[in-house]
Formats: sequence, structure tokens, C-alpha cells
Amino acid sequence: MNICIYGSGLIGLSLAERFSEMNHSVVVLTKRINDNFNKNSKIKFIQFNTDFCFENFEDTNILFVCGGRIDDFSNNYQFELISLAKATTKSKIFRVIFISTVAVYGEAISGILRSSNEIVSTNLCPKPLLPYSVLRFKCEDLLFNFFNYSSVEFAVVRIPMVISKDMNVSIFKSLHHVLKFGFFPYFGTITSSLPCIRIQVLVDKLILLSSLGTLDKPIYQFSEKLTWIKIFQSYGRMSNKHVVIFFLSNLLPILDFILPNKLKYIFNVLSNEVTYQDDFHEVNIFEPLISRANYHKIDDCDETSAILWNFLNKN
Repeated sequence: MNICIYGSGLIGLSLAERFSEMNHSVVVLTKRINDNFNKNSKIKFIQFNTDFCFENFEDTNILFVCGGRIDDFSNNYQFELISLAKATTKSKIFRVIFISTVAVYGEAISGILRSSNEIVSTNLCPKPLLPYSVLRFKCEDLLFNFFNYSSVEFAVVRIPMVISKDMNVSIFKSLHHVLKFGFFPYFGTITSSLPCIRIQVLVDKLILLSSLGTLDKPIYQFSEKLTWIKIFQSYGRMSNKHVVIFFLSNLLPILDFILPNKLKYIFNVLSNEVTYQDDFHEVNIFEPLISRANYHKIDDCDETSAILWNFLNKN
């Protein structure tokens, strides 16, 4: 296949490298060209701007839209997507997959839902709160409306936090400062978890999704989860330190009234009980494909421990 990927961040480059290893023709559209991109001569990098021309797609079959930083709240991103979509309809591209975020559910996941073991699926109506998630939801809607009257097959894939050895997540930086003292005040329960997905698992699932004959859903969701207890145990195992965990979940309602919003966010993440449905294992169309990938539960995965240790140890 001929693959085009918009975005040269963690997801875009990881996806490009995997497709290239599979001997597919890969083009990456990026707003920033640097010398590091020349290390993989099999991947072609093209500078993208709003004057992008459809001739650059050449014989591309599938387009993955992975661009957009978490700190990018501007309308410029929507203009870029419109330019990209217009170029798509003038090319031979038959499928476009837009990478979005589970953060679009926002306010819809609150109260009793957040404190229970509810499984959140794409059937839940999004109510985004944060600027990034508001923009992502607008972009979902924009592209759905654009491709609705075209021959291009379009789908959205919503994902949680992507875990990799190169991740840069503020909450893990905060954890490091506390864990190095050998204890942690724990405001969740033993089932509280971090919704996440390993980059290599996400890439595998996106590739399998792209290989389907037809897409029978407009929105897919790929997700894993890692309990916070496992995270602390991983840190202790990799660092040879004993981490003492103090369960203080009873204090959370009180702290919710007195803490600033930034700290409230951290405590909400640490006390999360929500599980996001993983369509890879829920949708029947994937069943013949699952045997191609050798997946392990993230709770039992040593590589996840290594990723977390690598990150926590360098901050």
C-alpha cells in the first residue's frame, strides 16, 4: 500500500516506521523538517502548509491524520485539516483515519460514572471541557461533514494517553518527586487505573484497522489500562526501592473543596475508575486479525515496567 501520514510526532513517526518496515511506500507530511528525518531514507518527508496540493499524494491509498499538539488550541489546525481534506478528495485516497482522544468525553464522565467501573464506549455523547479536547471534537465533526458526501471512507480513532519511552507527561514528573522518598499518598482504590495505550500496541491496531476490507463503524476506540498499584510496584521493582502506599481515598471529597484545580486534576487522575472500551477486542471484524499480533495484558507486561522506570528515572 501507499501510505500518507499527517504529523511527525510520536504516533506519526512510529506508524511511518512500522509501515516502512513492512515495505509499504510511506510519505509523512510535517510542518517541521529537520535532519533527523533523513535517517530513514525509505520514508519521504514533505513540508505541509495550507497551500498543499493534491499532486503530493500521488498514488496514496490511505491517509492517517495524527497531527496536532496538545497545546495547539488555535483555529489554524482546522484550516489545515480543511486543506488536507480538499486535497484528499482530488487524489486516489480511499480511506482517511483521524486520531482523536478519549478526552472528548469530558463532562460526560463525571460523578457516579467516574467513581464506578463503568466501561465507556463510543456510544457516550462527548461533552469536551479542555481546549484541546474541544478542538479535537470540532475536528471530528468537521471531517465527518466534509467526507459525508464524498467517496472517501472516513473513521475516527479515539485513544487515551500514549505510553512510550519517549513520553513527556507532567503527572509522571510529579510522581517521581514523591516516589524517590519511598512513599506515596494514594487517593484511589486498588482498582484505580491510568487509561493508556502502549505506542507499539496502538501502531499494530491502526495497521490492522487499515487492512480491513471495509470499516463498519464511524468511530473506533483503542485503549488499555494500568492500575496505579502496578505502576508503584513497577517503580519499586525496577529501582529496588520499597514504596510504602498510604490509602487516603476517604480524604478525596474534602480535598476536592480546598485544593487548586491543578492538584484536583492530579487527584482525579490517581483516583480514576473509568475503563475505556477497546474496540479491537469488542468488534467481531477484528477476530480473524487478532492472531497476527502477540498481545499481553498490560498489567503483566514487563516492557511497561521498563518504560515507566525509564521515564521516572530520567526526571
